[in-house]
Amino acid sequence: MLARPESATYLSDLRQEILREVTGRGLDAADGGELYSVEGTLPGRVYAGLRPQLVADGERSRWWVPVLDGTERLGLLRGSLDDGADLGQFQTLASLVGMLIVSKQPSSDAAARLSRTQTMNVAAELQWNLTPPRSFANKDVVISAAMEPAYEIGGDAFDYALAGDQVHLGIFDAVVQGKDHPDTLTACTNLATSYARTGRTAEAIGIEERGVADCARLLGGEHPDTLTARANLAEFYARAGRTGKAIVLLEKVVADRERLLGENHPDTLTARANLASSYVQAGRFSEAVVLLEKVVADRERLLGEDHPRTVAARSKLAGLIRAVGANQRGHRPRRGDGR
Repeated sequence: MLARPESATYLSDLRQEILREVTGRGLDAADGGELYSVEGTLPGRVYAGLRPQLVADGERSRWWVPVLDGTERLGLLRGSLDDGADLGQFQTLASLVGMLIVSKQPSSDAAARLSRTQTMNVAAELQWNLTPPRSFANKDVVISAAMEPAYEIGGDAFDYALAGDQVHLGIFDAVVQGKDHPDTLTACTNLATSYARTGRTAEAIGIEERGVADCARLLGGEHPDTLTARANLAEFYARAGRTGKAIVLLEKVVADRERLLGENHPDTLTARANLASSYVQAGRFSEAVVLLEKVVADRERLLGEDHPRTVAARSKLAGLIRAVGANQRGHRPRRGDGR
C-alpha cells in the first residue's frame, strides 16, 4: 500500500474558494467532512501553489498533494505514506484520483453539488458543460480563464485551441454587447476558425454561415468584415470537401475584392490563391495554373521575388505544373487504342 486508510480527498468549489472533503455520504457526497478555505489555510496554499506539503500531526506526518486534471486544479489528496513508499508514488496516486474524478463528473449529480456553494441558473448550467478546461499549459504557453458571475452566466464564454505553434483564443461577452455587436460577430468568426483548425469543420461551417448572414445584414454585403467572413466560409467548405460551394463563394470574393479593394491589394491576391487551390481540388487544373501564374507575377511585382508569400506561390505553381504534366503523360493515348 502507498497510503494508509485515513487518506482523504478534497475537491474545490466552482469559484475555487473552498476545499470540501469527499466522504461519499449525502446528496453531495460530503456529509460530515472537513472544509477549508483556499485563502489563509495550509491546504489552501498547497492547492494554490501546487506544491506538496508535509505536515506533522502528533506522532504521524501527513502529505497534502494537489490533484490535477492536466493543469487544471481539482483539489487535494491527504495521506500518510507506508514504510518504503515515496512521495512520487503518492503523487501518481493523486493523478489517478484526478482521472477518476474527471471520468465520473459528467454522470454524477453528487460531484456537481459538491462543487457548488449556491444555486446555478439553467443558462450557466448549459454553458459550463460546453466550456473547455479552465487551465491549460505546455512548454510554450499557459492559458487560464474564469467566468463571472459563475452561477448566473448568460452568454459569456471562452474557447481556445492549439494548432502547431499558434494559439487561437475566443472570448465572448454577449450579455454586455449583444449578439449583433460587431465585436460579437468577430468573436464568432474567431471561434469558427478555431473549430476548423482543430478538425471540427461541420461546427465551423454552421457558425460561419450564420456569421456571413449577420455581417451582411448588419454591416452590408460589401463591408470588409463581410468579405472576410465569406472567404473564411469558403475555406471551411473546401476543408469539408464541398468544393463546388467553395468555388462559387471564392469567385464572388475575388470579384468583390478586385472591385472594392483593387486588383493589387494583398487580400485580393490571397483570394485568388485560395480560388486556385479550390480549382485544383475540383480537377480544374488549367484554370488553376492560369490563376496561380497571375498570383506569382503580381506577388513578384508587389512584394518582391524573395518574399515568403511569393516563394510559397511559386512553389505551389511549380508543383501544380509537374502534377499536370504527369497526369497528361499518364493519359497519353496509345497507338491503336482508339482514343
